[in-house]
Amino acid sequence: MATKTLKNGNIVEILGIGNTKVSLFTENTGLDNERSIFNLSGRMKLRSGRKVGTMKVTSPSAKHFRNNPGLEPTNINRSFGNKSNIRTRLVSVEKDSNGNTTSCFYDLIYLSKEDVPRSRALNYKIINDTKDIITRTTGVYGVLFGREMLTSSKQSRKIVVRGVPDSTFKLTIIKYTDYKDTDLNIVNSTEESILSSGNSNSTATLGNGETVTIVSQTIPASGFYSFNQTFDKVTSETRYNINLLSSDAHASFIENTSWDTLEGQWAGWYGRTLTQVVNPKLTLKTETSSWSTVTVDSNADGSYVTFNSSNPITTSYTGVYNKRSESITSKTVFKKLDVVHVFKSASQEFSARSGPDGSGGTYGDPKFHTLTGQESDWSNTVWKDDLDNGIVGNGGTQLLVNKISTAISTTSSANDTLTLKYTIQVIKWGKKDITVTLNVDNIKTLS
Repeated sequence: MATKTLKNGNIVEILGIGNTKVSLFTENTGLDNERSIFNLSGRMKLRSGRKVGTMKVTSPSAKHFRNNPGLEPTNINRSFGNKSNIRTRLVSVEKDSNGNTTSCFYDLIYLSKEDVPRSRALNYKIINDTKDIITRTTGVYGVLFGREMLTSSKQSRKIVVRGVPDSTFKLTIIKYTDYKDTDLNIVNSTEESILSSGNSNSTATLGNGETVTIVSQTIPASGFYSFNQTFDKVTSETRYNINLLSSDAHASFIENTSWDTLEGQWAGWYGRTLTQVVNPKLTLKTETSSWSTVTVDSNADGSYVTFNSSNPITTSYTGVYNKRSESITSKTVFKKLDVVHVFKSASQEFSARSGPDGSGGTYGDPKFHTLTGQESDWSNTVWKDDLDNGIVGNGGTQLLVNKISTAISTTSSANDTLTLKYTIQVIKWGKKDITVTLNVDNIKTLS
């Protein structure tokens, strides 16, 4: 057998069968036109054909054949006009794990139709063009799940994992149960996988030894794997995380990701947080600590009800989570309201209060402000956190109260009636329920 590594790195092995002899020599050694010549010689009966040898052509490491190698007659061979010829018969092909052809094995069949003297020897060249094997990086390009905010109602979301076909991945969806302090800050949380039995098909052990159910799948030829995830109805804000095992991520995912690199028991995973929100409720409360002989009409219909420390005026409105009123199209969502409260006392008189109120302001018509340190008779109107001064905002609800006025009048007895008017407007709804309270003791005296 004669074996030769060609200039392009391919290896050619030719073996003679029967009386066929194979020799090898090199022409123009070291020059650009260097070539290796395999010489097959032997004798066989005229007008017959048989196998005279085998040929194997193997590509070098990290390369593969563009097309299966083979034999092609040279121009010299064509000029001789030989009727005899050699053809190849493919016996086997070797491929790498990605289906690239790296080796071909042939039988060499000689068809004898005439005497072929040495001067008119058949000439063939071996076609063996190769190209580099492109290493395919597997992994997940991204995970599509829609908006990061979900409404409070029960719903289904389509989760789409996009990546290189045949890539495997591990993914889970975690629900958090959050425990909060009085300022609604999260102080502790527990977590559980909410994947349904129809979607989960495996488990993963976390760094703390806990086991969670996961989706462990292979991305099909389409490049997408999807499933539907149900989120139940909630009555309070609820957080979820979609977690992807980081070793399953494609390089492009890692370079461009907006996902969090998780720590603790989830070290080695990427995560994105989804929040299921509940539309906030605004409660307007007008109260007193000292008035005890008063009734109030808040509906402008002449119907009066008791108003004292145990019976405040309370109305509630539901808004849209973290949204400006100007962008809310629904006409049923509270945006602006003209408030009129008519108070009547059965046995006492209303009178104006004057002088300092003990809080840096003065008595009179109620004051409204939304900035820290500014006088406001309405509570909980600071919407923005001011942590430097220890102020926690109301969760983002921005209010405006204007057209404020008070008037004392006589209905049945002297100065027995007080009319309070103002307009309240929601500029932007926040992220949590709030109660805004006005205490009328700070406005007028009843005696």
